[in-house]
Amino acid sequence: MGTVFAEFLAVRARPRHCRIFLLLIAFALAGSTPAAAAQRPIVIEIDNDALNVGVLGAPSDGEYSHGMRLFLPVGGRSPLGTWLFPDLTVCGGAEAQQACQDWTLVLGHQVYTPGTNYKRFWPERRPFAGWLGASMHTGVHTARLDHQLTVALGVTGTPSLAEPVQRWFHDLLGEGTSRGWRGQLASEPTIGIAYRGALRAAQYRLGQSSRLRVRPTWCAGVGTVRTEVGAGLEGAIEFGAGGVAEWPGIESTRPTAPVYLLGGISGRMVAGDLFLDGGFFHQGPSVGHEPFVYVAEVGAGIHLQGRRIEWRVINTSRLYPTQPGPHTYTTLAIVQ
Repeated sequence: MGTVFAEFLAVRARPRHCRIFLLLIAFALAGSTPAAAAQRPIVIEIDNDALNVGVLGAPSDGEYSHGMRLFLPVGGRSPLGTWLFPDLTVCGGAEAQQACQDWTLVLGHQVYTPGTNYKRFWPERRPFAGWLGASMHTGVHTARLDHQLTVALGVTGTPSLAEPVQRWFHDLLGEGTSRGWRGQLASEPTIGIAYRGALRAAQYRLGQSSRLRVRPTWCAGVGTVRTEVGAGLEGAIEFGAGGVAEWPGIESTRPTAPVYLLGGISGRMVAGDLFLDGGFFHQGPSVGHEPFVYVAEVGAGIHLQGRRIEWRVINTSRLYPTQPGPHTYTTLAIVQ
């Protein structure tokens, strides 16, 4: 770890995306544990458009500015699973042959800004906002379908720590911080319930050592943060995939092949978005939301020193009418 941080401190003159890439890798590896510590993987995901390069989109440090998620698999049944599915066994070696359940605790943080050059709320740009919270993902898996029911609790406003996290991160990079946080959305608790489903992947051989997997997905959610429904299609091309196991359920759709490519597209009908509509319990700065949005992504993954490192580029359409254009950001994932 010390070597990684020393390297980072020695390259502050390098381009911004290079510095941030080294920093995120260092944090991810510092908080990681070997994959053998749990049957299902621990996953760390970090979102930031500073990793955008070339034609994938210039870094803007605006819109969805930064996000982090830590997926912690938990043994046994979740409290919700115990109540809703008392007769389902906990997933194990026979997951593909019979219905079973598992659950994951997810810790998350999100930062939204109109951009680094905005010192106050600008009527046609999204307000400053942050979210800090945790969610319980209860998964039910059958031979053909994966289901995931999520209950999320969190907080917005000052308790979300969005401003100090951005300030600390930018100070570490030697950059300025947005000065409009005094006008961020008000502090309020949040709750959300969401469902996501997927059909087990259809497989197509591409020679002896690679294959294509494709599967449809669908989702719905209601709560104080977002209310929406959607559907999509995701796929992967695995190289060196002969004899590998099935995808390990909806919680982690990453293939187990040594090298793989990912892609997907989805659409959502949106009835409410707290970060754009100005709050749920309080009425703050608002720009409204688009009723329909799309998300497209491409990515690649590789096994490296007993871990999987995954890089995805995600493009979202306009989320509100006065947004200058689609927004692109990059997700770096470390799978333990």
